[in-house]
Amino acid sequence: MESHLHNKQIIPKYYIYHLLHTINYCRNRNNDSCRIVSYYLPRCSLSSLRNESIYLIIFFTQTEYHDISKKVNAGKSCVDFHLIASPPRIRINVKMTNDPTSEAGFHIEETHDDTETTESSNRKLRQPDTYWSWVVCAAGFTCNIIVLGCGLCYGVLFPSLLDEFKRGKSDTAWVGSLALTAGGICGPVAGRLTDRFGARAMVICGALLCAAGLLFTSLVPSLYLMFLTYGGMYGFGSSLVYIAVYVIVPRYFVKRRSLAIGLITVSAGASLLVMSPVCQALLDAFGWRGTFRGLGCIVLIVFFIGWALDPNVASEENEEVSERSKTCKARQSGKILDFSMWTDITFVAITISSSVVFIGHYIPMIHLSRYCEDLGISADLASWLYSCIGAASVLARIPGSKLCDVFGPQSVFLISSAVGAVEAILLPLATNWTGLLCLSIVYGISDGLMAIGAILSVLCTLTPTQKAQGFGFFQLCICMTALCGPPIGGWIADKTNSYHAAFFFAGGIKVVGVVILVVFNFWGRRDLTQEKNQIDQGIEIHL
Repeated sequence: MESHLHNKQIIPKYYIYHLLHTINYCRNRNNDSCRIVSYYLPRCSLSSLRNESIYLIIFFTQTEYHDISKKVNAGKSCVDFHLIASPPRIRINVKMTNDPTSEAGFHIEETHDDTETTESSNRKLRQPDTYWSWVVCAAGFTCNIIVLGCGLCYGVLFPSLLDEFKRGKSDTAWVGSLALTAGGICGPVAGRLTDRFGARAMVICGALLCAAGLLFTSLVPSLYLMFLTYGGMYGFGSSLVYIAVYVIVPRYFVKRRSLAIGLITVSAGASLLVMSPVCQALLDAFGWRGTFRGLGCIVLIVFFIGWALDPNVASEENEEVSERSKTCKARQSGKILDFSMWTDITFVAITISSSVVFIGHYIPMIHLSRYCEDLGISADLASWLYSCIGAASVLARIPGSKLCDVFGPQSVFLISSAVGAVEAILLPLATNWTGLLCLSIVYGISDGLMAIGAILSVLCTLTPTQKAQGFGFFQLCICMTALCGPPIGGWIADKTNSYHAAFFFAGGIKVVGVVILVVFNFWGRRDLTQEKNQIDQGIEIHL
């Protein structure tokens, strides 16, 4: 095999941090033309990777030999690889190190088996970017719509629960809030379980737990038991499904990963539009107890759909094998949760920035109805503003995934957050329904683009073995700050007897979050330039 290595490729050391993990090229059986893959990788300070090695594994599966051209731009987060042709199967393991005193190396292995298998099974691995990938995406989309919708439609049941239990609005609202926030609070635990047992098992178990929680909720004699059955059981079950879907779907995509994740994020907004009418119809026909039973039966659909989420997929670095290996190591060392992602400055910066932004993000939306009341706008017209926000958010997420492909997810997140900050600051200037409608549409678009940008930024930062728990930690952080934001806005409004200061605070705190990530990117690029001047021309790799 060494005799075939005729092409010389120079890879400068200061570009190596772009190449975090594995990029698999799988031959399209119906098309022998070259495939172009765009894979988003986050920027990070090279100093944070000091004394750590990075492995790049490339698979070639076409019939002739290869000629790879790499376009790497330190100012962007996108790396393009153009594959022309290759032998039946060659694995090139390139070991790069950021320690100038060490030597980087590579070795080449040739295999003759057309299909990879896992260590524990002889089953053929499904290939990414096939028809089955879209089946998995559709399954994850449906799972999120059903499970998240059962929590978001709690507002439909709210008046009936007030009449039934005769408790205050605050106590009754806390039940629904706990069910919604449990998805974020339990995120790290759900991610750990997903690492341990796999995404499909967690979707199935989560569906059963949600169904049981909804069924038991229909039988409770007091409101406080709903904290356990609805807020606890259903909330934790929904967290298992939500985290597992975001882990398994990206594994099935390389070329259109951003689009697939964009579709999954759409499900969060579409769930309210789909499940609210269903919940209202059940409530009119069977009452609130019958509604919870009906929702429990609907959630069981997720149990059957979950079987389509096959974990045997030839994704980056054979994630299933590497995750199992890491889990065994963690178990041997007594670790319950993996905190290794917190040593990655990129993940930390994105998480801190997003958490600060989400402090102010929901303040305008939560208090918009009362602000309309203060302006003398009717409740019916105010409800239309919420519908416009939801529709704009859903419609913005699909083109948002394409924008992430073009400009990078961090850029989309930063720009949309800045636009949302301007919208919040301008909100006090809108004194009629038309002005509020325009700003509501801007807010909805900003919300949709922020969601896809933040999620893609985090998922592309994490390694395959960190994605489940890392995404869970990210959800925990933004959930906690988002939960605190609206009460802070309400407190400011009470102290100042006006919502103007609250909206100014919302816009200002979002600007702070944007500045945090901008400063990080600036210092990261400066560190990159320093490393570039210090490190030699590059490493010669003969391909």
